[in-house]
Amino acid sequence: MGTTAISAAQTTNAYQGAKVDPLESNARPLIFPAQIDGEVRHDRIIRKRDITDDQRKSVLKGTEKTAEGYLKIEGSTETIDLPSSFANHPRFLKSQTNRSKQAVDDGLKLIGTLKEDDFRTDWQFQYKTFDVTFTVWNYKKAGATISVFEDFLNQTVQGVPAALTLSQAEKSAKVLWKLTWWKDGVSYELYINDLLGKNNKPSMSPKEIISIAQLALDKTKG
Repeated sequence: MGTTAISAAQTTNAYQGAKVDPLESNARPLIFPAQIDGEVRHDRIIRKRDITDDQRKSVLKGTEKTAEGYLKIEGSTETIDLPSSFANHPRFLKSQTNRSKQAVDDGLKLIGTLKEDDFRTDWQFQYKTFDVTFTVWNYKKAGATISVFEDFLNQTVQGVPAALTLSQAEKSAKVLWKLTWWKDGVSYELYINDLLGKNNKPSMSPKEIISIAQLALDKTKG
């Protein structure tokens, strides 16, 4: 919740091997002011060649790449329950959309919205029985730039690279999908809960998650 800016000192540490939480750097990547000491900064992808092997191991600690095209990461129960927490915020506005109309729609039901500030808005949905949050942040207008590690980019949405992760807490069947992409100065984040089956696999696939993201985009335009 809210805009995060990393100081110049923290920026240096991030590139010199400081331990980076994979969830934080993926869910809300390294965020910098658009200018530091007069220097204009630009969005960037941190390539594998830009960091040492030890730095890369630190960044990827607690993660596991899957053949299905997503990154498994260790999470807490608080992280897993994130989508349901937005509706408890005092500024959350419940949707006035007719429920009977939604019932014959595409399965993604709008529950309400939360306007964090002038640049970031969260939409709360329900998909099947799962909570969904879709966050749109105009970070360019907010005066920020974003850096993301190449290792996290494993999907494509709207023709641009995207990061898909699945967070799992210890001894819990409830998990959290997280799809993030950036286009034209706007950051898009889709959070959706899921459940692991008997084979320890989520019920939804990356393809379904991306299709849900497209539905969320269509429903929040304008």
